Amino acid sequence: MTYRIDSIRELPESIIKLNPQLQSLSGIVSKENKYHAKKTVIDDITFDSSREGQRYQELLLLQRTGQISGLNRQTRYELQEGFVGISGKWVNPIYYVADADYWEGGQHVVEDTKSPPTRKIKSYQLKRKMFMKRYSDIIFREVE
Repeated sequence: MTYRIDSIRELPESIIKLNPQLQSLSGIVSKENKYHAKKTVIDDITFDSSREGQRYQELLLLQRTGQISGLNRQTRYELQEGFVGISGKWVNPIYYVADADYWEGGQHVVEDTKSPPTRKIKSYQLKRKMFMKRYSDIIFREVE
């Protein structure tokens, strides 16, 4: 079975995004991560970067060998509660989402995989500080 297409624009956008040549011909530009991180799928889990996926595999190995336990991904920690502002409107809470958290030698550890450029992001720096203040009993670890 064959189909006739008179214009590239008749193709579904999902097909165009798969092919860089079609993207340039159609004028559709795929959004690239400004830190050049590429989403990676490992064992049907999507990671924000290949390094984050690689680190998760390392942590799974550490868990299998008994060096860590209770490994979780994408655990959400509340940094500030939501509240009703002076205008009467609801202000949403602020959360920090950890790449991984686990127990190591009786200590609770939260881990975030960051490259040197992403460590400089102001919102990340602020959330990291808020996390370390509110959850001072949890070890915060940055991994490159």
